[in-house]
Amino acid sequence: DHYCVIDESSAEVLRRAGIADEQIQVFGFPISPAFDQPEAFFPDSPLRILFLPSTRKAMVTRTLRQLANNQQLPPRVITVALGRHFERLGKTVARATKNSPAQVTFDIIGWTDRIPTLLQTHHCVISKAGGAAVQEAMAAHCPLLINYIVPGQEEGNARQAVQAGCARIVRDGEAIDQLLVELLADERRQLRAMRAAGKQASNPAAADHITRFVLSKT
Repeated sequence: DHYCVIDESSAEVLRRAGIADEQIQVFGFPISPAFDQPEAFFPDSPLRILFLPSTRKAMVTRTLRQLANNQQLPPRVITVALGRHFERLGKTVARATKNSPAQVTFDIIGWTDRIPTLLQTHHCVISKAGGAAVQEAMAAHCPLLINYIVPGQEEGNARQAVQAGCARIVRDGEAIDQLLVELLADERRQLRAMRAAGKQASNPAAADHITRFVLSKT
């Protein structure tokens, strides 16, 4: 009877398929109500980077060493949330973060239900372009640095976030630490712009709106 979609581009796909406009409701992506809370962002130093690794071990090691060893970056805390990848990547992360420079602090955690808080308290997040990951970063107004894209659906996720202005893609051969240096230049102007874009593009109350709509039709 009705189609609830995340954005106008999705709605247009349905319209072209012959779905009547009155059957289409644009509500956004349903995520945890924890994102629809007052901001808890810490804007001052040290730089706080959230890394959600899911790629092959060599790429995870390279990313961590780039983040740790770049002397152009300010003092930083790098939170590595491994989640269900803890068993596969735990030892790799431990080796890669051993003997880090004094101005770099690593916080390594396994599975956690604190992703909303982590996103809301870090200056940026490094992640693959999963549907929920992209939408949660936008809802938390946390600039997203996409370091891996699964061909197919995730290409659209990445494209949507980049077009919204709240994400950047780390291309093959590009060093993520150099991208961070660029984003932090001029008093973090680009990073702040990405944060503002995420706030503009997100709808953290989508789940509540969808629920209310469904109940109104019963």
